Amino acid sequence: MTEPLDPLSPSTNSFRNPGLMNKLRMRFNRSVPSSRSIGEGYVEFGEFRTERPTIKKVGTFAGVFCPVVLSMFSALIFIRMGYLVGNAGLLVTLGQFGLAYLIVLFTVTSICAISTNGAVEGGGVYFMISRTLGPEFGGAIGTLFFFANVVSSALCISACTEALVENFGTNGYLVKPNPGIPDGWWYRFLYRSVLNAVGLGVSLAGASLFARTSLAIWVTMLVCLSSAFISFFVTPPAEIEKPDTNQLVNDTNFTYTGLSSATFYENLYPDYGRDYTTTNGDMVDFASVFGVLFTGVTGVMAGANMSGELKSPSRSIPRGTLAALVFTGAAYAALAALSAAACSRPLLQNNYVYLLPLNVWPPFIAVGMLMATFSAGLSNLIGASRVLEALAKDNIFGFLLRPMVSRSGNPVLAVLVSWLLVQVGIMAGSLNAIAQVNSVLFMTSYFAINLACLGLDLASAPNFRPTFKHFSWVTSLVGLVGCAALVFALRPLYAAGAALACTALVLALHLLSPAAADPKWGSLSQALIFHQVRKYLLLLDPRREHVKFWRPQMLLLIASPRQSAPLIDFVNDQKKGGLFVLGHVRVGQLDAGDPLAAEQRYWLQLVDHLKVKAFVELSLAESVRSGAAQLARLSGLGAMKPDTVLLGFRDQQPPHDFFRDPLSPYKTEQFELESGEAVFPLRRSARLAAAEYVRIVADVLCVGKNVGLCRNFHALDMAAVERRSPSLKYIDVWLAELLRPAPEEAFSVRALFALQLAAVVRSARGWQHLRLRVLVAAPRHQHHRHQPPTLIQGKYGCSWPPWCARRAAGSTCGCGCWWPRRATSTTGTSRPHSYKARRAAGSTCGCGCWWPRRATSTTGTSRPHSYKASTAAAGRRGALGARLAAPAAAGAGGRAAPPAPPAPAAHTHTRQVRLQLAAVVRSARGWQHLRLRVLVAAPRHQHHRHQPPTLIQGKYGCSWPPWCARRAAGSTCGCGCWWPRRATSTTGTSRPHSYKASTAAAGRRGALGARLAAPAAAGAGGRAAPPAPPAPAAHTHTRQVRLQLAAVVRSARGWQHLRLRVLVAAPRHQHHRHQPPTLIQEAGRTVSVGPSSDPSVPPMSEARPLQERLDELLKLLRINATTHIVTEWPSLDNATKWSSDLNSDENSIFQRVPLSYLQTVNNIIKGRCSEGTAVTFVQLPPPPSPPDEPICEQYLKILDEFTKDLSPTILVRGLKSVTSTAL
Repeated sequence: MTEPLDPLSPSTNSFRNPGLMNKLRMRFNRSVPSSRSIGEGYVEFGEFRTERPTIKKVGTFAGVFCPVVLSMFSALIFIRMGYLVGNAGLLVTLGQFGLAYLIVLFTVTSICAISTNGAVEGGGVYFMISRTLGPEFGGAIGTLFFFANVVSSALCISACTEALVENFGTNGYLVKPNPGIPDGWWYRFLYRSVLNAVGLGVSLAGASLFARTSLAIWVTMLVCLSSAFISFFVTPPAEIEKPDTNQLVNDTNFTYTGLSSATFYENLYPDYGRDYTTTNGDMVDFASVFGVLFTGVTGVMAGANMSGELKSPSRSIPRGTLAALVFTGAAYAALAALSAAACSRPLLQNNYVYLLPLNVWPPFIAVGMLMATFSAGLSNLIGASRVLEALAKDNIFGFLLRPMVSRSGNPVLAVLVSWLLVQVGIMAGSLNAIAQVNSVLFMTSYFAINLACLGLDLASAPNFRPTFKHFSWVTSLVGLVGCAALVFALRPLYAAGAALACTALVLALHLLSPAAADPKWGSLSQALIFHQVRKYLLLLDPRREHVKFWRPQMLLLIASPRQSAPLIDFVNDQKKGGLFVLGHVRVGQLDAGDPLAAEQRYWLQLVDHLKVKAFVELSLAESVRSGAAQLARLSGLGAMKPDTVLLGFRDQQPPHDFFRDPLSPYKTEQFELESGEAVFPLRRSARLAAAEYVRIVADVLCVGKNVGLCRNFHALDMAAVERRSPSLKYIDVWLAELLRPAPEEAFSVRALFALQLAAVVRSARGWQHLRLRVLVAAPRHQHHRHQPPTLIQGKYGCSWPPWCARRAAGSTCGCGCWWPRRATSTTGTSRPHSYKARRAAGSTCGCGCWWPRRATSTTGTSRPHSYKASTAAAGRRGALGARLAAPAAAGAGGRAAPPAPPAPAAHTHTRQVRLQLAAVVRSARGWQHLRLRVLVAAPRHQHHRHQPPTLIQGKYGCSWPPWCARRAAGSTCGCGCWWPRRATSTTGTSRPHSYKASTAAAGRRGALGARLAAPAAAGAGGRAAPPAPPAPAAHTHTRQVRLQLAAVVRSARGWQHLRLRVLVAAPRHQHHRHQPPTLIQEAGRTVSVGPSSDPSVPPMSEARPLQERLDELLKLLRINATTHIVTEWPSLDNATKWSSDLNSDENSIFQRVPLSYLQTVNNIIKGRCSEGTAVTFVQLPPPPSPPDEPICEQYLKILDEFTKDLSPTILVRGLKSVTSTAL
C-alpha cells in the first residue's frame, strides 16, 4: 500500500545505523523490498515523501562542504599551480581565477535558487535541470553532465597516478635513491586501473560511507596544505632538481629563491613555454592554461550531486557550496602569490611538483596529492553513477537504461557502467589534454543551469519562490553569457562539438524518448511559450487586419471524430498556417460536475493521433444550436478567432468507423476502453431537426462568419492524394449561384471566397499536383446577352458604351444602337450614320437592336435576323423603347435632330445609382431608424423652368404631367406646358395663358419634349424605333414619374416646408445581394468587380467576353487555374416570375424550384467530377429566413438533390472579401 505523502510527518532520520556489515549486506542484497517502484521516478519540486528508515543522511559540512573542497582542489592545488603561474604569470593567473570564480559564483546562485525552490532528490544538477527545462533539454544536459563527471573522474585518477609516480617512481622524491615502482605508459595505465578499481569498491559500498570519510580526508588535506604555506616562509633558497619525467630541457637544477621581490616582479607577466607532460612538448597558450585552471572550479557540483544523501538539500547545498567557494578561492590566491614570490619561472615551468622538494616534510605534500586527487575522482565517479540512475528512473532513454534502476538504494549497475567509461577515459596519456574536454563539458552544464534559472525568472512563474534571496535574472544572464563566450573563445571546436551533441540529443529525445511523450513534470518551455503567446496576442490587433494577409481560420463542428477523420485531415491542409479549432457540442447541464473534463484528454490524444495542428473547444449546452452559437462566438482568443465555420452535411449517409476499419489509415486502438466501450461513439441517434440545422447555418451568417457544409468526405482518400493517384486530377470551383445562375456571379464576394479556399487547398503540401478548374454557369440566353448596365454620354447627346462593350455585344451597327448620331464610318470619313454606313460597317441588322447576326427571331425560329424581321419586331416594341431611350429620333427631312440639352442633374444615371445605394444603406440592419433625405440643387432660374425629364403624351402632341401635378403647379392650362395661369409670355408681357399662346409655346418646345421623352419617335419609313434595354427596377419610367410628381408637389406654394423622402423596397435576400463591389488593385490602378458607385473606379470591362474577364481576374489574383464556361447549365423557367417571387417572398423560391432543374444541375456537376475531381467547391444558397420546419425541409432537400453522389464537396458562402492583388 502506498505511503501517505504527509509533509508534516516526523522525520525518520533519527533511526540508528544498523552497522557496517548489515549496511553492506543490505547494499548487495537484491531481495530487500524498496519503498519506491521502478517506474515511479523522482518527485517534483514541492512534493514530499517519507524517507527510508534504513539510510542515514548527512549534513552540510560532511555532505556538501568537504566534497566540494576536495573536488575543487583535486589536481590543481598540488600538481598544476606551477604550470599556471609559470606560464601565465601571477596577474593573468589571478585574472583567470577571478573570471572562473565569477562564472561559478553566478552559477552557484542559480543552483541555490533552484535547490531552495522545492524538494530536491537524487540526480543533483540533472534533477534540477530536467524538472525545470523539461525531459528533452534536461535529458540532453544530464547526459552531457554524466560524461563530464566521467571525464573529471578520469582526470583525477590520471593526476593521482602522476603524483604516485613522482613520489614513488624511479628517482621519486620519497624513494630516492631507491629504484621505486617502475614507470612507463603501460605501468601508468595499470596504476590508473588499480586506483579506478579501488574507487569502484568504495562506490559499491555506498556513497554515504564516502561522505562520512570525506571529513577525515579533508582534515588530512588541510594539514598538508598548511605545511605547504609554512614551507615558503621557513625553507631557505636552494636548487631544485629536474624531475625525470621532463625530457624537454637539459638543465638539471632550477632555483628556488625564497620570498623575493625580484622573483615576484619577474613572475608577474606571462611567458608561455612548453608542456613537458605531453608527448611532443606542445606550446602553452592562454586557452590551455584556462582549461587546466577551470578544472579547479568544476567541483562546485559535488555537493549538488550528493543531493540524494543529504538531510536537507535545499538548505545544505547553498550554504556548503558558497562556503567551499570562499575557502578554495582564498587558498588558490595565497598559493599562487607565494609561488610567484619564491620560485623562479624555469622552476615553475619545468617542475610541476615543486612543492615536494621545498616542503618542510615532503610526505605531507605526497599525501595531500594522493588524497586530493583520489577523493575528487571518487566523488566524480559516484556523481556520475547517480546522474545515470536518475536518467534511468525518469525513463529518458527507455529500455536502454532501465536496468540501471536500483532496487536497494545503491545503483550497482550504474556504478559499474560509470566505472567502465572512466576506465576508457584513463587511456588518454596527458592530464592537460583531458582537462580541456572536462572544462568544456562543465561549462556547458553551467550554461544550462543559468539558462534554466533565467527562464524561470523571465517566465514569471508564480510557483518560483526560492528562499535564496541573493538571486536575480541579471546574475543568471551574466553567468549564461560568460559561459558561452568563454567556451567558444577558448575552445571553439570543442564548444561546437558540445553544442551539436546537445542539439542532437534534444532532437532525439524529443522524437524518441518515452519521457518526452508523456512527461510527468513541468517544462519551462511551456511557461515561456505561454508568456510569449500572451504578449503577442495582445499585440495582434484585430483592427489592423488587412485582406492581403488573410488566411483561413477554421472552426470545424463535428459530432464524432470516428466518422469524421478524413474531414479533419482535409481541413488541417486547408488552414494554410491559420487557426484550426475542433468544436464539439455535448447536450447536458452542469449538475454534479463537468462531464467534459474527462473527455478533454481524449480529444488531445485525437489531435496527436491524427497529427493535425488544431485546438479543441468543447461546449456543454441545452441544445446543439446553443452550443454551436457559443463556439462560433467564443472560440479563439483576441484577434485569433475563426472566421469560417464548417459543419457536416445532414444526410442519410450511414456512419463509418475509421478507427476500427482495418483498411483505414486512421485505424487505432487507443480510444478503446478496457470495459469494451469506445471513446467518441458513432452518431446513431436521431438527426437534428431540419429547422435547428438551418438555424445553426443562419446563426453563423448572422454573426458575420463564413459558413461551409461538408458532404461526402467519407469518400476522400488522403493517401491517394498524397501518393498522386492518376485518378485524381482536379480541384473544381463552381462560381455559380444555384437559384440565380448568372455569369456576373463569378465576380461576387461569395464566388471569390470559394475561389480563394480552393487556391489555398491546392497550395498545401500534397495537393500541389492537382489542377484547379474554375467553372462558371452561363445559360445560353444570358451568355449571348452582353447588355452593358452603364452607358457613356455621346458626342451628340445620345448614350453609347465604349468600343470594347460594342465589340463584346457582337454588334457593329449603329442605327438604333449605342453609337453617336455622327460617327466615323468604315471609310474613315465623318458623316451621318445611315443605313448604308451601317451596312458598310459589317452589320446586316438595321433596327438597332442588340441581337447577334444569327439569333432567334420574333416568330421563335432561328434564322438570319433580316432588316424586315427586325423592323417588325421593333415596331411591336417601339412605344416603350421610344419613351425610354429614343437614341436616334429623326428630325424633319430625314436629318438628324439637334442635340438635346443635358438632363437635370438629379436624374442622371450616376445620381440614380447614388440614390439607390443610399436607400440600400438605410434598409440595412442598424440603419433603419435614420431618415433618408434627397437633396437636389435647383437654382432659382432653373427652378421656374419646370422642365420634367420624363413626360406623358399630351392631347395636342406635347408632353405634360397629369392634371393633379398641373393643379399643384398653379396651372389650369391643358396644353401640356408648365406655365402658371398668369405668366410671362414669349413676347415678354404678362397676360393670361391662352390656348393659342400655349399651343405656339408647345410647338416651340416640342423638340425638347421629344428629345426627353419621344413617346412615338418614328424610325425610317415611318416605322417605330426599336425598344431600349430595360432599366433597373428602381429607375423605371413609372418610378421616375412618381418621383417627379412628388418633387413638383413639394415645389408648390405651401408645400415647400415638407421634406421629401424616397423609399425603396429592398427585401432581405436582395439586400444582401447589393453588397459593395470588390475592388482589385493592380499595377497602380483600381478595378471594381461588379458595379461600382464611384465613377473614378472603372468596372473590369463588363462588356467584354466572359472568358476574357475570368482570365483577367485569375491573372490579377495570381491563381493558376483553367476556366470553363458551362453553357449547358439550365435556366429557371419564367425568370420574370421568379424575380417577382423573390421580391415578394424570399422563401417561396424553395417551394417552387423544379426538381428537374436540380437533377440537371447535379448531373452536370457529376459529369465534371467523374473526370477525376478530388474536391469540389460550390456556392451555398442563402438559408430561409425566418426558418420554419417545412421551408427548412425543402431547403435541405434542394441541397441534397444539388450535391447528391458528388465527389467530396464543400458548399461555401462567404461574406467578406478575402482576395487582394496589392503588394
